[in-house]
Amino acid sequence: MSIQSSFPPTIASDLYGCVSTATQGALASTEVQDLAEVLSAIGDATRIQILDMISHSTAGEICACSFVGPLQKSQPTISHHLKILAGAGLVNAIRRGRWVWYSVNSQRLEYTIKLIEDISTVRGQDDTSAKSTLEP
Repeated sequence: MSIQSSFPPTIASDLYGCVSTATQGALASTEVQDLAEVLSAIGDATRIQILDMISHSTAGEICACSFVGPLQKSQPTISHHLKILAGAGLVNAIRRGRWVWYSVNSQRLEYTIKLIEDISTVRGQDDTSAKSTLEP
């Protein structure tokens, strides 16, 4: 039996100087899973480069074969990264003949940004005290 369990909760909280202010987070469990999947997918420098290349292409899409040279990666490696990005819903893939063309799924990115904004909003503080001191 722990020390805390031998006291009523209010006495134990006062004794240890900790009163829980934890509440349910802003995100639903499905949103948490979605966000974790996307953050895992973009947690790799090559995948970030792929997203950056696609989003800045003049046509708004890039053929899978076009990543090999600029990224200096083999085709199987590029395919692996594209599969992860597609699995997370970050890119759309369209087969045209022998090649697959990829475009950024803007709706998925906007949804992800919304979720990140939801968890980055500090409750109970004014805007000036909640701002991060970490600047890029």
